[in-house]
Amino acid sequence: MDMLKEKVCNFCFISGDMLIMLKDILLSFYNFRKRFKSLMTHFVRMGVETTMITVIMSFFVGLVLALQSGYQLERFNLTNLLGAIVGLSLLKELAPVQTAVLIAGKVGSSITAELGTMKVSEEIDAINIMGIDVFNYLIMPRFIACTLSTLVLVIYTDFVGFMGGAFISYIYYNISLENFFDSFLAFVETVDIVSNIIKALTFGFLISLISCYYGLRTTGGSEEVGKSTTMTVVISFIVILIANFFLTRIMMYF
Repeated sequence: MDMLKEKVCNFCFISGDMLIMLKDILLSFYNFRKRFKSLMTHFVRMGVETTMITVIMSFFVGLVLALQSGYQLERFNLTNLLGAIVGLSLLKELAPVQTAVLIAGKVGSSITAELGTMKVSEEIDAINIMGIDVFNYLIMPRFIACTLSTLVLVIYTDFVGFMGGAFISYIYYNISLENFFDSFLAFVETVDIVSNIIKALTFGFLISLISCYYGLRTTGGSEEVGKSTTMTVVISFIVILIANFFLTRIMMYF
């Protein structure tokens, strides 16, 4: 019972601490233009350099999704619905979640490791002593870049996964790209696209906040940097899945 109470208190403390840090991040947007070059540098490193991994992953997810769905639909002579099933599955769930997991593992861990290393080596303390706003100089560019990278990569995942599904549908089930696309358009609604974008931005926002938080709260030495990086990945995965459930439930009302 005492252990449960301690964990609940710890959760409340971390949540409150994150909200305070979020307030500091939002207030640091005042000097956005001067940090634009830094933001773009982080965006290229986080987004562009992750594109190839995302393309490979999403293409094969689209292949497997179409292959498995087509196999089941073929038994009921409903392969004409394959485009809708693949497209909506990617839009609603697979693309945002799988991309967010990839971002958390690759980008989120990198942010935590960078900030954690700077913290334990007292570089962040030196920046503070020089009178430079740490949140404006270090956190804000990474925060925005990670959020925008997630959105862009989710859109890539939607497109590449859809094309992978269309390729398999043509090879195995003799469904042309036109029929595959028409099937998707017949069932997709505006709320599905909006849901995709909202999930992408929300997941990117959460990953950014969690990775920056654990990076700045790192203490000790190199061993603690590793622990903070691991915590970032684990907590991000859990938060993504929880947030995905609530966002899906909310979007069902529309």
